[in-house]
Order: sequence, then structure tokens, then C-alpha cells
Amino acid sequence: MSAREGVGSPDGWLWTRMSAEAETSSARRMTSLTRAPAHHQARAEAEEGDEADEAEDNAALAARAKLTLVQAQDIALRARAGEVKDHELEAERGGSGLRYSFDILSGGKTFEVGVDAETGAVLENAEEGPNPD
Repeated sequence: MSAREGVGSPDGWLWTRMSAEAETSSARRMTSLTRAPAHHQARAEAEEGDEADEAEDNAALAARAKLTLVQAQDIALRARAGEVKDHELEAERGGSGLRYSFDILSGGKTFEVGVDAETGAVLENAEEGPNPD
């Protein structure tokens, strides 16, 4: 730029700089406006994929289990009377390596009761700590 266009003058530099920042901000805004739907769609697709993977994993674990969920829950409730709030079948160390895990509300406290999915042995029966699984 020539001196006539304002290069070197504080006003000319500021104006040029402000224009560049405004153009950059507008471009960012346009980018984020056009990218947001694609980003949300990609996240939704990833979550659907994760859910499908989790369903496949759960089916594979269920195929390995010798006890049904109902049988394991009956064993857990005999070990700790209360109300089942949550349950899962998981591969975890201890016993056969496959367990049903139950969160049972009993006496105002939540307990985790783990039942071996192959043998029916109670592997865990303890109050959940401050950071539950």
C-alpha cells in the first residue's frame, strides 16, 4: 500500500486491522454457522454407532452368560434386599470374568452387588462409594 492509502498512519492501520478482524470474525461466524449442523449430525451418527457397538458387545456378553438376568437379579436381591435401580452385564476381573452388576437401594443407601454370570456366586456386596461406576 502507498502512504496515500494510509499505511503508516495510525488511523489507516487501525481501519485496515479492524476490517481484517471483522472479516475474520464474520468468516468464523459463517464457518461455525455452516459447520454446526454437520458437527451435530456427525456427533449423532457417532453416538448411534457407539450404541450399536454397545448392543453388539452386550449381545456377545449375554451369549457367554450361563445365568439369565432374572436369575442373577434374584441372587442379588437375596444377598441385599431392596430395590434394583440399575443393572449391567460386564466383563470384569474376579470370578469367571463376567458378572451382572446391580445397584440396589436399601435403607436409603445404594449398594453394588456383583453376581458371577457363570456360577451365580456373589462377588461383591458393598455400599457404593462417592464415585459410582
